[in-house]
Amino acid sequence: MRESPPRGADWVYEIKADGYRAQLHLHQSDAIVYSRAGYDWTEQFSSIAASADQIKADSAIIDGEAVVYGTGGVPDFQQLRRELGPRRSERVRYHAFDLLYLDGYDLRGAAYEDRKRLLQRLLKNAPETFIYVEALAADGKEIFDKGCKLGLEGLVAKRLGEAYRSGRQESWIKLKCKKSETFPIVAFVEKLGAHPRKIAPFYVGRRENGRLVYAGKVRTGYTETTARELRERLDPLIRRTSPLDVPVKKPKATWVEPTVDVEVQYGALTDDGLLREAVFKGLRDDLTVRKVKAPRLVPSSAAPAEAGGPSGKHPAAASRRGGAVERGARKPLGAGLEEGATASGTSASQAGAARPRRHFLSQGAAAEGHPASRAPAAHQKARRRRRHAAVGR
Repeated sequence: MRESPPRGADWVYEIKADGYRAQLHLHQSDAIVYSRAGYDWTEQFSSIAASADQIKADSAIIDGEAVVYGTGGVPDFQQLRRELGPRRSERVRYHAFDLLYLDGYDLRGAAYEDRKRLLQRLLKNAPETFIYVEALAADGKEIFDKGCKLGLEGLVAKRLGEAYRSGRQESWIKLKCKKSETFPIVAFVEKLGAHPRKIAPFYVGRRENGRLVYAGKVRTGYTETTARELRERLDPLIRRTSPLDVPVKKPKATWVEPTVDVEVQYGALTDDGLLREAVFKGLRDDLTVRKVKAPRLVPSSAAPAEAGGPSGKHPAAASRRGGAVERGARKPLGAGLEEGATASGTSASQAGAARPRRHFLSQGAAAEGHPASRAPAAHQKARRRRRHAAVGR
């Protein structure tokens, strides 16, 4: 994450939404949505999974962000949390910004702008749940300043010609208007006399060089309902001693296991590295490690895309849903933010595909390929039963 846009004509910019990172896997009539940590969140993202039926592809992996727009017309993180679940909220939108696999082709090695072009065409007639995130080619500082004035979370600068790579890299750079990070809760202060129980302020930690150190106090940003919810969530995690590797004196603290992650917005850091003006934004349930992981859905031998070629067209994949990748764009997010901005071009440089890791193709993760018929038949049926129960298809 940086505080100023990179320089050079080979950079474009995408609007960064304040939501949950999510990856959509499509295979025939099956749709599964994974969280940022790589776990099956199809039930939580039920409206996204249900709407995926109308995407014109036999198989695809789309990378994006689940959001809910607040009263000010910008994504609202806390309202998003309230809309998740099996009831299919009509307010949830999926900001689609990358296409990693399409109808038999692994696109991770294709140039960024080629993947964007295919994604734009794929979403031509998609339902309103899906919003294509436009790539803006203009002065980065000007776009960033305007985006911040509109109340956006920030931008992501992306370098043209780059493949989709695993791990942190310099071809994707986050530019946040407001400083915000994920921290584990390490302790809370009980609200005296409250019935039902609820927290007052709570303390968070930061992991540095393999150690958990104190990061500061969070005292605002949560409602009465959230304060009670947090208290109940932390109750089974209470411990007698501090989980911090560097002790701090907090006589009113009730220490807990540092397993509940929260998103915290803050104004700045003190000289000691503590948070100033810390405000609670929401629980990061999408990062929670669950007892059961999603099954492996993807063979590692997916064919890489040809540089400069029609990356989304597999000669043996005659899709029953038609060839939507040959149509025009629809509902770009970010178009018009900067008057002089244009969409990214179509250069066709190619780089090597990322190594497989888990199921989630995140900005800092790699791909596992795609849901395919290599999975045992019984495994696929079980997955479909879980899928149908989750989204009521």
